[in-house]
Amino acid sequence: MCHNSCMAYTGPYADHDNCKRVFSTYPIGPQLHALWRSPQSAESMMWWCTHTKELIDLLEASNQAHLDEFDDILCGNAYLDAVDSGDIDDNDIVLMLSADSTQLYKNKISDFWIYIWVIVDLPPDKHYKKNHIIPSAIIPGPNKPKSLDSFIFPGLHHLLSISADPGLRIWDALTGNIFHSHPWLLLALANAPGMATLNGLVGSQGLHGCRIYCPQ
Repeated sequence: MCHNSCMAYTGPYADHDNCKRVFSTYPIGPQLHALWRSPQSAESMMWWCTHTKELIDLLEASNQAHLDEFDDILCGNAYLDAVDSGDIDDNDIVLMLSADSTQLYKNKISDFWIYIWVIVDLPPDKHYKKNHIIPSAIIPGPNKPKSLDSFIFPGLHHLLSISADPGLRIWDALTGNIFHSHPWLLLALANAPGMATLNGLVGSQGLHGCRIYCPQ
C-alpha cells in the first residue's frame, strides 16, 4: 500500500509500485487572459491603475510620505514605492497568493490544501469575491504537505515565465488593443498555521510564533 494510505496495490492496482495520487494545478496565465475577454471585466481590471494614480496625486498634493487613511492594499508604501520606481507599470497585473488547509468533513481532521490567486487589479468589492478568486493548486492529502514549496513551485515557475520579457500577451476586449503585461506578486498570505508551512518558521504553538517578524 501507499505509505500515506492513499491506496492499496490490489485489484486493478496490483501491478503498481507507486502511488497514483496527483495534485491539480491551474496556471494563472490563461485565467488572466480570460479576465480581459469581455469589455465589462476588462474595465474592472483597469480599476487599480486609475485608483493608483489618484493615490499618488493625493500624496503629492499633501506632500506626505504615506497616506493617512487606508481603504485598500494599494495604499501601502511597499506597493506605491514599487509603482514609483517603475517596477510596476500601467500594464502589469498585481497578484496576491493565499494558501491554507480546509476541512472536508465535519468532526474529521483533514489536510486538504489549496492555494489561490487574488487579483489586486479588481476593485475591493470584487477581488475578494468567490467569483473572482482564481484557484492555483489543489493538494488532496490525506496528510499535511511536508514541503509546501514543492507544490507551489509549478505555479510560481509559470508566473516567473510569463513575467519575463516580453511578458504575457493580452488582448483587451474593451479597447481592442493587444498589450504585454508582467504579472507582479505583491504578497503571500495565510493564517497563522498556514504561514508557518509557507515560510518555514515556527507555528502558533511556538514560544515566538511566525508572526513575530511582522511589523504589524
